Amino acid sequence: MDAKPKPVLRGPPQTWLTEGDSVTLSCEVTGSTTGWRFHWYKTAPFRPELLHVTHESRTYSVELLSDSIRGAGGSYTLSPAALRHTGVYVCRAERGEPAYHTEFSQPQPLWVTGLSTPSIVVSPNNKTHFTSQPLSLSCMDSGNSTGWRLRWFSGMMEREKCPYDWTNTGSSCRISSSSSLDSGVYWCQSESGEQSNPVNITVHYDSVILESPAHPVTEGDPLTLRCRYRYQPSNISADFYKDGTLLQTSTTGEMTIPAVLKSHESLYKCSNPERGESPESWITVKDPGPSKLEMVGVVVGIILILVAGTMILLIGQQQHNISQDQDQHICGGKEEDQQEYYTLHSDGADARLSDVTYATIDQQGTSENVKNRKKKEGHEAEAAIVYSELKTVNNAGEAGSWTQ
Repeated sequence: MDAKPKPVLRGPPQTWLTEGDSVTLSCEVTGSTTGWRFHWYKTAPFRPELLHVTHESRTYSVELLSDSIRGAGGSYTLSPAALRHTGVYVCRAERGEPAYHTEFSQPQPLWVTGLSTPSIVVSPNNKTHFTSQPLSLSCMDSGNSTGWRLRWFSGMMEREKCPYDWTNTGSSCRISSSSSLDSGVYWCQSESGEQSNPVNITVHYDSVILESPAHPVTEGDPLTLRCRYRYQPSNISADFYKDGTLLQTSTTGEMTIPAVLKSHESLYKCSNPERGESPESWITVKDPGPSKLEMVGVVVGIILILVAGTMILLIGQQQHNISQDQDQHICGGKEEDQQEYYTLHSDGADARLSDVTYATIDQQGTSENVKNRKKKEGHEAEAAIVYSELKTVNNAGEAGSWTQ
């Protein structure tokens, strides 16, 4: 019977990512590209119901991803990458009815670090440690989550307890004499699933190690690398290398970068011609995030916008009120331009209603808007009175007229 094909899983060359990055994993069955459906898995702490996969004589447990269907075509994308995506991934293909399955692919680790998250405390605060030396890892409590515990991935096994020969106290794990078997990626996880940044801890038998911070270095902060010898005196002169290229030689065994840039993210090592060479260590540089000064600027900007908005509303209301006052004044002026009627009667005490004659008196030019209009035309605004002929009737019934 022919052996089952084994798909090839391809991922990014750098397995340490920053939260917010985008990463795509691809799965391919060599020599046969049609008709395959792909499934995506991630390592998990041992449970009897999970699938158990063997790779390079190591057995580990995997569980199907809840959104595995997204990668059915052979590509599985994490965008944006988050802390919860930390872990080791494998893929498997199937086709036909009933389904024919391939073997599992080789594992692909992805370790995601965040900008500001609950943290795991490493003591001493180094990525690399000598064997037979004490080592402690603790989970910092977060005000939003409870039940923090240490989780770690060593080789192909993911565990949710301290290593068997470590002392467990609350959310801390300690060992008085570490060994190379304690090497692995460690992180903290709460009961609600919140995770800390992972840290990569390596324990070496070597005589020389490069000490570097356990956590990613923030861009703009200083970075100090130390070359350490297992025996006394531990401080030795050393050459420091980045990606195999000599950076500098130090008689004190230390190299400091005053302000780290993203371009400093790389592999570093140190060496001493008599004591030996350290293993390479990857330095991760993370974005600084918003500074305190920037945050103050944002707050001040919001306050200024609110104040400006309030002033605009007040000015608009004031202009509206002025407009209403002007409309009322114009209406009053129009009323003054209207004709007024008065009853004119004789001086006789017994004047009859039928003897009353009405006269029309026009009052012109009394409103302010008329005056203003005439001034604009270059004329002097003068009030004019038009007199009408009035007819009166006396007691004797003789009609008379008076004209001016």
